[in-house]
Amino acid sequence: AFLALLQASAVVLNLLPLPGFDGYGAIWPYLPAHLRAQFDRYAGYAVLVLFLLLFMVPPFARAFWGLVGLLVDAVGVPLGLARLGYAEFRFWD
Repeated sequence: AFLALLQASAVVLNLLPLPGFDGYGAIWPYLPAHLRAQFDRYAGYAVLVLFLLLFMVPPFARAFWGLVGLLVDAVGVPLGLARLGYAEFRFWD
């Protein structure tokens, strides 16, 4: 269940329409050339900023993991088992 949670988080991250992620690649051909050039310059920074937000801004992290939790729950994975798997994964705690 924990691995399903990790996979769902990867899906959510990759579908974000931010430079550097697959979601951006899906909309890239439909963007005007001047926007593509402008966004492409910041592709590396977008990934860094997103991960900083995930790790440093609790409301952002809660929203992200809440969305991941909804996705996992929608496909029938028990969130309690995912939490248990996370606890077992962190054996050093």
